[in-house]
Amino acid sequence: MNNQKGQVLLIVIMLLATVSTVVMSITFKSITETQTTKLEEEAQKALAAAEAGIEQMLGTGSTATVVLDSLPSLSGSGITGQTTIASVSVPAKFNSARVSQDQQYTFYLDDYYNGTFAGSPYIGNITLYYGDSVGCSLMALEISILTGVSPTYTLTRYIADTGDNLTSDTEERGLDISASPISINDGSLNIAYNCRTSPSITVPAQAKLMIIRAIGNGTRLGFDGSASLKTQGKIISSEAKTQAGVTRRVQLFQSYPQIPSDFFVTSF
Repeated sequence: MNNQKGQVLLIVIMLLATVSTVVMSITFKSITETQTTKLEEEAQKALAAAEAGIEQMLGTGSTATVVLDSLPSLSGSGITGQTTIASVSVPAKFNSARVSQDQQYTFYLDDYYNGTFAGSPYIGNITLYYGDSVGCSLMALEISILTGVSPTYTLTRYIADTGDNLTSDTEERGLDISASPISINDGSLNIAYNCRTSPSITVPAQAKLMIIRAIGNGTRLGFDGSASLKTQGKIISSEAKTQAGVTRRVQLFQSYPQIPSDFFVTSF
């Protein structure tokens, strides 16, 4: 009889232990899921607040620091942080965004402030790289350099076209092309190109802009200067922190104004 009571007690203890384990497991899982959901919600709040700061700066065009909790949409939310803007320091190498076929990229050869050139143009040579996804013979570049002082400007045009995709013009200067693949690392991007201008382009005095049109195929453009290149835009940085301590940071590169290809059309 005593043995039976002992066995029953042992079974009861084992059942209680099993039930306790199951309950604790369910409770732990529920707490973990709740915490994860809460963190995700806080992360979304912080991200939305950081993006709101960038939208505010872009919308007003101001360069003044934006304090996030001063925005009407974030007032009283407990979210702190700020949005700032700064010029991008450009070394002697720079990779552009991808330029679509028959579109163009505007590269600044003079310091640019609020719609005005500073009058301190780039002095030196620039080697231009292209063809990050195709061979040199499958595309061409039209390269136009705007020089001078307002109101008198001069346009010097170059053609990089080893595949004879364009009809030559007596006013155009042909550029020899080297098909030696090379990578350009500007500190942010490392892009491999198939083609480069050879020799380098000697930038004329009082240069303001270099406008490059991609013909036949799209491509990124790599710029390799004999001296430090001019700033090509600004970085907007926005960081937000919630009351729970969750932080999110967003960065946006804002290029200087690009001249639409529709406003700068040439024919061959």
